[in-house]
Amino acid sequence: MVDKQIYKGYKLWPVNFIAADILNNNTAYATDYTNEEKENFLHYISSKTSTIDGEKDVLFNLFIKLYAAPVGNVYL
Repeated sequence: MVDKQIYKGYKLWPVNFIAADILNNNTAYATDYTNEEKENFLHYISSKTSTIDGEKDVLFNLFIKLYAAPVGNVYL
């Protein structure tokens, strides 16, 4: 019950919807962001993961999951 109250007040941002669409390989939330916002977000993720040692695909997926998680929580 506490979690639901927290999620109810949570503000989702375009990056959350972009990540959810990337994670699910669809465009379910495409009306919640622009192509420019998506390109900027992908550039941001690439710039952050390029500075970390490790497998880039794994790091990319971790970042995407972190940003997409709030969408799943709010829309439960």
